[in-house]
Amino acid sequence: MHMKPFDRVNEPAPGAEATVPPCIGCRVPRAQGHVVHRAVLATEPGPSVLRTRRLCVVALAALAALGGAGAWPAGASDGESSGVSVVRLGGADRYATSLLVAEAFAADAGGSLSSVVMVSGERWADAAVAVPVAGALGSPVLLTPPGELREDLSGFLQRVSVSEVVLVGPDERGADADLGRGVSAAVMDELGGLGISVERVAGSDPYTTSVAAARRITPGVMGSHGTTAVVASPAGLAEALVAGPFAARGVHPLLLTPPDRLHPDVAAYLADAGIEHVVVMGGTAVLSAGAESAIAAEGVAVTRVTGGTFYDTAAKTAGLVADAYSDAAGGRCFRLDTVGVARAGVPFDAISAAPLLGRWCAPLVLVDPERIPADAAALLDTARSANDTVTLQVFGGDTAISRAAVDAYLAGEDPIAGCRHRGAESVTAEFPQPDLVAPSTGTLRVAVLFMDFPNARSTYSTFHEAELGLPFMEEYLETVSYGNLDVEIEALHKWLRAPNDYGRYLRTTHFGRRIGPLAARQAVELADPEFDFSDFDVVMTVLPSLYFAESSPNGLVSADGSTMIMTPVNTERDIARRGFQDWLQRVVREWGVNAVHMIGHGFGLPDLFAFDGHAHDLPDAPAGMEWIAAGFGVMEFYSYFLEHESEMLLRRDIEWLEDGGVSRVFGYVTAPALRANEMLAWHRWQLGWLDESQVRCLSGTEASVTLAPIAQPDGRVAMVAIPLNAHEVIVVESRRWLGYDVDESFAGPQGETITFPSLLHEGVLVYTVDMLAPSGHLPMKIAGQSENGQVDGYPILEPGESVTVRGYTVTLDADTGNTHTVTVTPAE
Repeated sequence: MHMKPFDRVNEPAPGAEATVPPCIGCRVPRAQGHVVHRAVLATEPGPSVLRTRRLCVVALAALAALGGAGAWPAGASDGESSGVSVVRLGGADRYATSLLVAEAFAADAGGSLSSVVMVSGERWADAAVAVPVAGALGSPVLLTPPGELREDLSGFLQRVSVSEVVLVGPDERGADADLGRGVSAAVMDELGGLGISVERVAGSDPYTTSVAAARRITPGVMGSHGTTAVVASPAGLAEALVAGPFAARGVHPLLLTPPDRLHPDVAAYLADAGIEHVVVMGGTAVLSAGAESAIAAEGVAVTRVTGGTFYDTAAKTAGLVADAYSDAAGGRCFRLDTVGVARAGVPFDAISAAPLLGRWCAPLVLVDPERIPADAAALLDTARSANDTVTLQVFGGDTAISRAAVDAYLAGEDPIAGCRHRGAESVTAEFPQPDLVAPSTGTLRVAVLFMDFPNARSTYSTFHEAELGLPFMEEYLETVSYGNLDVEIEALHKWLRAPNDYGRYLRTTHFGRRIGPLAARQAVELADPEFDFSDFDVVMTVLPSLYFAESSPNGLVSADGSTMIMTPVNTERDIARRGFQDWLQRVVREWGVNAVHMIGHGFGLPDLFAFDGHAHDLPDAPAGMEWIAAGFGVMEFYSYFLEHESEMLLRRDIEWLEDGGVSRVFGYVTAPALRANEMLAWHRWQLGWLDESQVRCLSGTEASVTLAPIAQPDGRVAMVAIPLNAHEVIVVESRRWLGYDVDESFAGPQGETITFPSLLHEGVLVYTVDMLAPSGHLPMKIAGQSENGQVDGYPILEPGESVTVRGYTVTLDADTGNTHTVTVTPAE
């Protein structure tokens, strides 16, 4: 019979050095009626004292080797918690956490392992598809830096007698190296020097690597469903992660396919392996209905697991597998007496956890660093109702999942006081570590590199290119932060020549074909001999705007002891752009806004537009009407409204001087028709730029609040927040023709004046924030906005106007010219 792990190493008191108790003390009895915070290492109890002593010896050796990394200070929550034990496996970084999990796995296996699965700590897709391979081999998944075998990892492999390593993923020279470096041949050589045989399992990209990993194992049966595989998309990171424990337990290959279709190699595998059943992870936004239909066309039964959020998807996954497997004694598996808890958004702790959780018949839930979301909490509540005692096995250090978040859930409290909720992702989709979010207060140091290509060479100086965006970026960030941020820019003023034509670096993203991160990494490598990257927070790689525009998702790069957030600028090649529009795309305002947008991702701000290109499809405008886009802030927060063509909202953009007269040109401007670039109040509060005293948090009763303009609050109240539940809030802010909400005009290449409009009129903006909606899934919506982004009119309220959203009516009562007064009225 499978039992919950209980062998533990006692934690030190806060500030004390970890001590190792006698082995008989490894077993710490669970307290009833309150929470017990324990253990660095988790091991399943054996049937005999002899086995218990053997596991303790392994645990103590591991702790000694790792210097006690991951200890959670002693203490317990005060509330009644139905015998909940909270156990953490968390090291100083992803590699240390992975090793701690492997130590627990080895202890549970009796102290030795014949084989392990190893993956690069930079390539999450390879790591995810390695989990079922580990399940088949009865081994953990170990993360390694791409270019070195860490001493602690080497020691572990020798201590537990590993003789075989299965290495999943290509080497550092793989064709998809822009997705992160693979494990190098040098690491393989080091393993060979330890007398360990090494087998590499890899394809040419994440899709073919997943197929190669699948062919390495024999797929298992999921209950009555028959031989089963799991299919996910790289766009559905969280969904792929929560499949890990049951994929390891049942030995179900995890196959990756593009979001919009079934990869031909995946289709071929399904047929060759005789797969009878596929579990599709995630909704149609991450894996299309067309891809599902293509799977079904192979004669395969399909079960799609999807929830309202990826936290909900994790809960539904636990329900799917509740009766599908048996434990070693023939009992029911995944019965929720142990539940794994890992951080959403940063995949590696969850991946390391999956084989161990599969061994323990335990599901995985995903949470945020500072709170347990409602959907995750619901599953944990179910576990506590179904079992007298429950172990919450937390993976990752305190920055990944704070102890305060777990304690607050167990005490039934909201971990964030008042209205200050945390988002679903505190960093962007490229998954930098939590402690590597760029500083939003104090000093932000930005290294700037300029790079062109053999087939796209710049014809002007880097000083000219820098002027197109860097001054705006610096001025904007220092201004909208109200002086809380000082931006220091240091540029290497030379064009670095990429070793390949730009086509070699193109990759498919949510935004179309863009230059991928490999180019930025190579720019750092080219610059490193003559540029000192020490103590920089961000490295910005600028491609020549003569050929490129827009920007791309960022990631991490290391040099000279600094791990920096990459912010590539000008990554889309549009050869169709010519003449005036080509010039328009490269005006100072646009280049700078793109740079600020990428820095915003570095701060942890999400994209506010929909990654699903059809989410905001608009119907044809009625006769005499036209759709107008209204944008707010720099993270692309849009809504759309109909206006009569006679209003000429678009037609005031450009005055073109021609033959001494003025002609009006309209309809093709690439910027939104109305774009107010002052940063949103919610973002300023998140980044520490709005003081607590400048936010009014309302709840339950009618209130009147006077708001200063968000562009220039001068210490006054500038934002109203109305909490709706533990993860949603209504925000009200004042927008005026001040700062970056002023219309901007530029002189065009032929003497014309070009004006980018901002606000149609002054007033207050009302919107909702959903902290469970990740980047690209509309975490913010204008009050009254429909599913496709439509609103009834321009969304800024004028005096006398009101909007009702989620049971609250917000009315703009007065405008003094300097302040706006609003009344917030809850429904009866």
